[in-house]
Formats: sequence, structure tokens, C-alpha cells
Amino acid sequence: MNRLFNLDSPVMVFLSRVADLVIVNVLWLICCLPVVTIGASTTAMYRVTLDLADDRGSSTVRGFFSAFRANFKKATLLELILLVPCALVVGDLWILVQGLLPSSLLTSVACLLPAIIMIFVMSYVYPLTAQFENTLGGTLRNAALMSLAHLPVTVVVSALNLLPVIVFFASQELFWKTAIVWPLIGASAIAYANTLLLRRVFMKYFPTEDADENSGG
Repeated sequence: MNRLFNLDSPVMVFLSRVADLVIVNVLWLICCLPVVTIGASTTAMYRVTLDLADDRGSSTVRGFFSAFRANFKKATLLELILLVPCALVVGDLWILVQGLLPSSLLTSVACLLPAIIMIFVMSYVYPLTAQFENTLGGTLRNAALMSLAHLPVTVVVSALNLLPVIVFFASQELFWKTAIVWPLIGASAIAYANTLLLRRVFMKYFPTEDADENSGG
């Protein structure tokens, strides 16, 4: 029994990780409320989940707000830049759903392809901002290139990001039964799962010595 409650036991490590993710999720939600800070808040969340995945950092709260402040300007500018193509994509999808264009395969592809590309790129933008120092253009370019170069990972990460939407449309009953999960730990748990996938991708782009350090070598 004493071993079970040892701080290094698998059970306590798991519970500690869950507690960290709950804290991060609450901080993320609060810091997203002004809306314009969604980018900075998401970047901070990914910085914390990257540290958790690498067993780095001591204070989840301090780490979150440190990353929030450090990346606020860049992440906010990225959010504002991405608003334009996002608005266009949403407009295209609305037109498609409303049936305002002739129904055809070509029309569907023309409306859905930009949406898919945006989802792919946005799945990388904020994790990249949290992990690497780069210009706005460099971050967007790398997000686009990495999303295509690592397509299987991109598809899984994108699906995880859309998980609440997928669950809602697949089964509203299940969505509402699990409603407490989404504001409590949903976003941070998805970010942590994404981090476990994306850190393997990111390590390919570290200099050799940095990759060895990040892999524990």
C-alpha cells in the first residue's frame, strides 16, 4: 500500500499528470476568454505539455504564464493573420451547406480542400510557436510544409483537435454525457496527446546535439 502512494509510483505519476492537465486546461480556458488571446493561450498550453512530455519544468502555473508572456505578441499576430483565411473557409463551407452553389463533386472539393489545409496548418502553428524561435512567415511556412511532410501524424493530430466536434455530430447523447470532460481537461488532454506525436516530428528538425538532449540521450 505504501508503494502505491509513493510519489514515484505509476499511480501517483499518472494522478500528478492528470492534475497538471486539469490546471493547464482551466488556465487555457480563462486566458482564452478575451478571444484575441486564444493564440497566446494555446501556445502557452503547448509549451507546458511539451515540458510535461519531456519531464521538464517544476511549476505548471508559472510555466504557463511565462510562456504566455513570452509568446504573446507573436502568437496574437499569428491568430490575427489566420483569421482571414479561416473566415474565408467558414464562408465557403456555409455556402456549401446552404446549397447556394450547384451541387457537384468539384464544388465540394473546392470548398472542403481549403478547410482541410487550414486545419492541417493550424494543427502545427501553435505547437511550433511553443517549440521553436522563428519569424511569423517562417512559422507559417514550416507549419504548412511539416503538415504535408508528416501527413499520417497530421491526420491524427487534426482528428484529435476536432474530437469534440466529431463526438457532437456522431452522438449528441455521448457528447452531453461527457460534457464535464471538455471544460475540465478536454483541451489540455488533446494537446498532450498531440504533443506526444508532434515531439517526434520536431526532433527531426533539431540540431543533432539538441535532438539527443531532448530524447534523453
